[in-house]
Amino acid sequence: RGNAVKSSRLNAGFVHAESIAAICTYFDAEEKNLLSLQWNKTIAIAVHQHFEKKAIQKNTFDTSDWENPIDAYYACIIALVEQQAEKIKLVQTDVINHLYVDGGFSKNEIFMHLLNDAFPSLAILAAEVGQSTALGAAIVLHDNWNPNALPNNLIDFRTI
Repeated sequence: RGNAVKSSRLNAGFVHAESIAAICTYFDAEEKNLLSLQWNKTIAIAVHQHFEKKAIQKNTFDTSDWENPIDAYYACIIALVEQQAEKIKLVQTDVINHLYVDGGFSKNEIFMHLLNDAFPSLAILAAEVGQSTALGAAIVLHDNWNPNALPNNLIDFRTI
């Protein structure tokens, strides 16, 4: 339509992978155990309190600040959500009322719950999208190459 589109990015996947490797090395933990952790509000609250007690910035992560791999992983995700929230706020407007998350973080219960806590006025939805970048490009160009209407079920959404 010729209108500017605001965007903001955070390479959270890379940071997440690096942080997981650091946690596993530091605590001699297994990656699969960290990645299978479920949302636990009690742990999240305790980690937030530790951030405040030790005056640790919530948008940073250092493995040595934590006593066990579970708290360290929660701290990692809290730091990522804090950074992601900063990026979202750069492009957020009053007309935005939904936030769609796709990719690996859409399946991460801890990330999704913390993001929901960071944006209580938004509906946070996990988008189940295969090949989202290619799909987005195809949708934008659709009218130029395909006379058929777009299917209604290209993207499935789930809430947390």
